[in-house]
Amino acid sequence: MGKDPLAALVPLLDAILAASREALDDSPPSRVLLMPGAEVVWDNCGNRGQLWVRVVSITPHYPSGNNSSALGLNCGVAAWDATIAVGVLRCVATVDDRGRPPKASTMTKETNQILDDASAVGGVLMTTEKVTEINVWNPLGPEGGLAGGEWEARARFDIL
Repeated sequence: MGKDPLAALVPLLDAILAASREALDDSPPSRVLLMPGAEVVWDNCGNRGQLWVRVVSITPHYPSGNNSSALGLNCGVAAWDATIAVGVLRCVATVDDRGRPPKASTMTKETNQILDDASAVGGVLMTTEKVTEINVWNPLGPEGGLAGGEWEARARFDIL
């Protein structure tokens, strides 16, 4: 069997996680991990939030044109594209015990933190060599006193 084209995937995920943690150094999340599965677990963020990297999907990439047999490629696959997600959740204020909503100034401060996180992680993805495309940042929450967002990006792993 040939070289495993995805052998570099886990080291890439680890590198993105470490670089994202460093980029969030002013306010580092208390939980930093590679997230398994299709859903993000929100039940243990600690008091400073959570940073994760996860795999969304892996798909074959086919070369343009009809030269796959000339390149010696099996089934025409030239590379694999891994869609990855990098996200941050932070604790946010909720309705208090008396039913009062959070102050507008608190919510504005929390929104700024979430957008700062998005900017920092987006910057990491923009400077990561194997990342070929940054797709979208999606806001998450608020739910259960947590809110944040997650970037989706694509990384390519060549077979040749």
